[in-house]
Amino acid sequence: MSGGWTRRELAAACTSAALAALQACGRETREPAGGSPAKSGTLALTHGKADLRTPRDAPPGETWVYGLALPFQVAPRLGAVFCNIKGARGNDFEAGNDAVLFDAIEDGIRAAVPLARNHRAPHPRGKGDVLMVKYPARGGFVPFGTRRPDGSPHPHAGTGFGIHQSLAWPVDGPTEIRGPEHYQCFELQQYRYDGSAFRVLGTEKVEMTDLLAGWTIHDGGITNGIPDGDDFLVGMAGGKFDPRKLEENNGGDVASGAGVMRWQRRQESWRPVSFVPVTEPDLSFEPSLIRDTDGALLFCARGGQRAIRVWRSSDGGATWVKLIHVVGVAAGSPISLDQAVDGTPYIATNLYDVLLHPVAAKYRVRKNTTG
Repeated sequence: MSGGWTRRELAAACTSAALAALQACGRETREPAGGSPAKSGTLALTHGKADLRTPRDAPPGETWVYGLALPFQVAPRLGAVFCNIKGARGNDFEAGNDAVLFDAIEDGIRAAVPLARNHRAPHPRGKGDVLMVKYPARGGFVPFGTRRPDGSPHPHAGTGFGIHQSLAWPVDGPTEIRGPEHYQCFELQQYRYDGSAFRVLGTEKVEMTDLLAGWTIHDGGITNGIPDGDDFLVGMAGGKFDPRKLEENNGGDVASGAGVMRWQRRQESWRPVSFVPVTEPDLSFEPSLIRDTDGALLFCARGGQRAIRVWRSSDGGATWVKLIHVVGVAAGSPISLDQAVDGTPYIATNLYDVLLHPVAAKYRVRKNTTG
């Protein structure tokens, strides 16, 4: 999660999100007339108690709490979330990831499967030992029992993948290593669910330049992948630049942007096969991707100017057109493009520092012809 803002803001952005319906996408929102929010098109939130707060394997004396949660379907009536673990050592210090399985929104936790934990390792360039810190996972999963539209069994049902960053920290330091000794890579995992247990089949270390030939991919999205036929489309960030540039000025001058990565399962393993940039090489990162109700793709990414930006593709992600670009309406925190039960797209972000500035004019409601 490269950029000028912190990962710790991620939890705040998700838990105190400001919802802004994307009416520019051609969908009208009305007040409910006794019907459910899903039928009326009105966005609503529910609030309940926390079902799970801390991993069971937190070391004695350390404070671990669950943070960002990215949902996916595992099987009929069985969901899951990639849930990252927040540590307390310093700003943006993470402790790993779990897959938390549930079969109901209330009191439905069925298992918490450990996916990754921080580990001590030699610095790859001989700089002594470092702590490899694991950041939030995203990926895709084909639910167990899935069938294709023609009724035939889906060839990849019950399989999926997850990918997360692994960044070098000092063994006892308060922040990640920057400058010439900066080091980061990905860990790519393969998953399977056989109807009874969710398993990690394998974890492999992948360098930023090895994930996809010809590209330096250094950051992932903050939403999971969406299906596209037998494939998955996942938001990622990268570009065609020397990865050593990330060591200089914390990556502030690299030709990197955010885009869409296509994943396919080949020889029992999910792998990326292409990357299409959506933004300019403007250091955009933390992308999110959804499919609109008409089949088109909608894309959002975090960038500068405290802006909300949304792009649309009507040709499967080959080309993109920017629909929305509003400056100064979001905080220095993650921006996520999400979707309600009825398909309504909306933006979730944090407004805490926007409210400190005179931006009220940006929120004035435009009157229609009837006033």
